[in-house]
Amino acid sequence: MLRMKAIVEDLSSWIRGNDMEVLQSKVDGERDGFLAFASDDHLKFTLLLQEEDDGLFYYRLAVFFSRIGLPCTPAEALLQNITSKVKGVKAYLDEDGDMVLGTDGFTHDPHALPFVLPRLMQVLEHASKLIAMWFLMDQLLLLRR
Repeated sequence: MLRMKAIVEDLSSWIRGNDMEVLQSKVDGERDGFLAFASDDHLKFTLLLQEEDDGLFYYRLAVFFSRIGLPCTPAEALLQNITSKVKGVKAYLDEDGDMVLGTDGFTHDPHALPFVLPRLMQVLEHASKLIAMWFLMDQLLLLRR
C-alpha cells in the first residue's frame, strides 16, 4: 500500500504542478491507485493504476461523458467513428450508458507516467473535440428536418 500511495502522491503533485486540479485520489488495497483530475480546459480525466503480479503496472486514462442525446446518430455509431479516426483510443458505453473514451497500457516504471500523460491527454482531448463536433452536426441535422 505504501508503494502505491507514494506513486499516487507523486502523480498528484505532478498534476498540481501543471496547473490542473486533483478532484480525488485514492489507494485501494495494496495494488490499486485512482486519480480524478481536471485539465485547464475543464475536461475531467480519471487515471487508474494497477500493479500486476509480474511487476508491471497497468494504467488506463479515461474521459467520461454523461449520456449525450443524439437524435440523429446512435451513440454506438459515434463511438465507432471516433475509434476509427483517433488511433489508440478505445470508446464504449459503460453500464450507465455514459460514453467513455480511454487509452491504456503497461509500464515498468509508474514514475515515468508524467512524461507520457500529456500526450495521452492530448489524444483524449482530440477525441473529445470530435464528439463535440459530431454533437453540433447532429443538432444541425435536426434543425434541417
